[in-house]
Amino acid sequence: MSDRRFELDHGVARAIRRHGEETFPHECCGALIGRAGRTVAAVALPNMTEEGPRRRFLVRPSDYGVAEQRASEMGGELLGFYHSHPDHPAWPSQFDLDHA
Repeated sequence: MSDRRFELDHGVARAIRRHGEETFPHECCGALIGRAGRTVAAVALPNMTEEGPRRRFLVRPSDYGVAEQRASEMGGELLGFYHSHPDHPAWPSQFDLDHA
């Protein structure tokens, strides 16, 4: 696993929190876009899981493509993803670790 760290612009952190608040009690996920180790945008993605959005999250390949396109349009790159765990401690669940 890489130990690369990214700095979040303050507005990105606010956007992620707002997305979590809007989707609560369901999980949310989104793409992190940036350049040179700095995250400059968060792109909210729809939760398409059929297993129950309160405990699982699924990003469709087409939504992944949208995130890549947005990154390209912004002159950045897709750095990674954020993902909420409502009513769960803020660390990866065993399910997440098994499927990462």
